[in-house]
Amino acid sequence: MDLAMFVNGDMGSLVPISGRDAYLGEWTHQAFVPGPLPREAPMLSGTTYMAVAEARASLAALTPPRVNFRTLSCCGTPLFSAKPRALQRSRERTHPWRRC
Repeated sequence: MDLAMFVNGDMGSLVPISGRDAYLGEWTHQAFVPGPLPREAPMLSGTTYMAVAEARASLAALTPPRVNFRTLSCCGTPLFSAKPRALQRSRERTHPWRRC
């Protein structure tokens, strides 16, 4: 990290940090602590708002769809069951995807 990039006191400050790693031993570095945000949001142009909206939409598109594991199945056979453990033991001997 280039510490010279963080010399503007209006944005925040650098504070010393240190620790111990089991593999590398003692270490020291600097951590950036941001300054407080203003109470009011800055005035932004319509173009800026549109750029933020496009960036937000792009990030949302990166989020993978959620999978409902309760209904996940292979060849009509549920991969995960809500049955008691005693009833599941006979099926545990085979991998879920090899049950088909």
